[in-house]
Amino acid sequence: MIDASVIAKLIMREENYVEAAKEIEADDETLDLAILEVANVILKYHRRGILPIEEMLERFEELKELSKTLKILDFKKFLEQAFEFAITTNLTIYDSLYIVASSKLVTSDINQAEAAKQHGRRVVLV
Repeated sequence: MIDASVIAKLIMREENYVEAAKEIEADDETLDLAILEVANVILKYHRRGILPIEEMLERFEELKELSKTLKILDFKKFLEQAFEFAITTNLTIYDSLYIVASSKLVTSDINQAEAAKQHGRRVVLV
């Protein structure tokens, strides 16, 4: 399961984005929520003056194209379990969704990675 931080790393060409691309190619499963989260990251980069509008639109097109190649799961299937998980772990509902939906989690979030490991998930930190 690829979380939004890894997809954002690829789309925004952040540090280790080549490794992110390899992980996405190897494990092409994510939550529908990830696409929304990454679209929001693209907007934030633009609003902070980091991406001009043309580049923002290009990154959004890249995200749409990438989403066509991914196996996208409906977050609602995991919502109740994730809500309970978030309560007991003090994680966000977003992080909890990725953890409960996965047996292997690919993330760039150290706290999420640690929580996933503590709950028996295999973790790849990008």
